Amino acid sequence: FGGFYYGNSTLANALTRSDNAVFAAVGIKVGTKKVAATANRMGIRTPISTNYAMTLGGLKQGVTPLDMAHAYETFAEDGELVTGSLAANDGPVGIKKITSLETGDLIERNKRVEHRAISAKAARISRNLLEGPVKFGTAKLARIPGQVIMGKTGTTENNGDAWFVGFTKKYTVAVWVGYPDSVKSMNIDYFGKEVTGGTFPAAIWRQFMLRMLEIDESRAPKSKKTKQSTLTTGTIPAAPTDTAPAEAETETATTPPAATTTPTPTTTTTPMTPVQPQTGTGPTGGTGTLP
Repeated sequence: FGGFYYGNSTLANALTRSDNAVFAAVGIKVGTKKVAATANRMGIRTPISTNYAMTLGGLKQGVTPLDMAHAYETFAEDGELVTGSLAANDGPVGIKKITSLETGDLIERNKRVEHRAISAKAARISRNLLEGPVKFGTAKLARIPGQVIMGKTGTTENNGDAWFVGFTKKYTVAVWVGYPDSVKSMNIDYFGKEVTGGTFPAAIWRQFMLRMLEIDESRAPKSKKTKQSTLTTGTIPAAPTDTAPAEAETETATTPPAATTTPTPTTTTTPMTPVQPQTGTGPTGGTGTLP
């Protein structure tokens, strides 16, 4: 991504730098049908293409931010897809219980349901790898001092869609930035530069998460100091400012004239505590390089 070829690379370095050549090779070697099946097990409910383009997010039908958040939650849950008895098609659940409008009697209460999607070992390795983009790579704008954050940026062809999906132990949040009705280039919409997953999406994610941490703190007992629980340990550098453009991903593909209106961001969170990076495209169906 960005027009650079790094040669031989570890998966950790490739993920941190969005080196798509590595993941294209891995996806083809593993088999695109296996990749698609894993994505389905992890919570992606839309159809997933199995051609070679899918290794870089080239899907015929776009993935929703809700499903992306739900799928990434699987990493936080040690490989378990968490859903509930009131879920639709094994999706995330936003309903605790159903009561009678007339009497107030309980009709049904949601019960937590878990399905093994990937092994616990695979989930732990994935979490370690997903720290790289936030600590050192394309998602540095998402950093929060004192918090261990894992996630991945994504940008489609011609900067038509931009993603950041990140998670902590308690929350998974997916942010998509783009135009809801059609794919339009956001070539100059980030302070005169390209909108990528490491720009608006990462910054929106950080602001949303900071607010969630404030809410958690306000709800905590006065006798206890809340501290965000984490999945792994490590020191996170201080976050850069959000007001100036940070180091961002770049696209080499030719882009059409830039859109002149402000893109509409969409944010999805799964506060129930809470896909494989190769499965995302924009909700509008744009294809290209995605998480």
